[in-house]
Amino acid sequence: MSSIENTNDIDVLRRRLQAVEEEIIRIAKPFDTNTIQKITSLFNSVDNDSNNNKYEDEQTFCLICNEDISGVSLLDSYDAKMYLQYLQPHCLKELFAFIGLYTPVLSDYIPELIARKQNPTSIKYDIPEMEKYLGDTYGLVVYQEQIKLLSRELAGFTDEESNTFLKALGRMQITRMNDFKLKFLNQGQENCHDAEILENIWNYWEKIAPYVPCKLHVTSLTLLAYQSSYLKVHYPEEYKQLFNN
Repeated sequence: MSSIENTNDIDVLRRRLQAVEEEIIRIAKPFDTNTIQKITSLFNSVDNDSNNNKYEDEQTFCLICNEDISGVSLLDSYDAKMYLQYLQPHCLKELFAFIGLYTPVLSDYIPELIARKQNPTSIKYDIPEMEKYLGDTYGLVVYQEQIKLLSRELAGFTDEESNTFLKALGRMQITRMNDFKLKFLNQGQENCHDAEILENIWNYWEKIAPYVPCKLHVTSLTLLAYQSSYLKVHYPEEYKQLFNN
């Protein structure tokens, strides 16, 4: 598996993409204002909105879904290409979910992500309220923020408690984890949730929490992957000459 976790690697990738962007704009000036507008829009606004229509280019997603993704950082390993051919992401939120799970530990859940996308009726939420926070990721936890929000929704944790609780889970601080587990189970039952279901939810969180990335990190990686793919499909020569140097 090949994935980018190091911040320095992300910065290098971002600088390379910026070089491609600058070259495309240099070549386009002063004749093609439409190209300049598209490229600057694609690169100059990075946000957490996976429904932003700026990232809905059909040709880009066609590239991501087939074997021609070779040369696109983050997506060009053998297993990534295989997963993407089965997943067939056609919107940014699906690419978010894939890249969030594309780590040495969480990748075990990618086949489940694929199965749930192919058959949405198979998605079951242990507690109906969970759909509000897990709907975009087909019922799977992909971001740290989802665990925090669910702890507030299900057990009434405060903002401060949910932040401290997530840190304890992520760092495997056993004593604090046990304290929060008791609180989660007790307050969850006070909110009329079944004790066994709450126990199962906790066990799932405890298993994955040390490996779940924050959404900002996933956003950076996903948009870099999308931008790389966009440039490769629309500006293949510039991409090949500058990005592969």
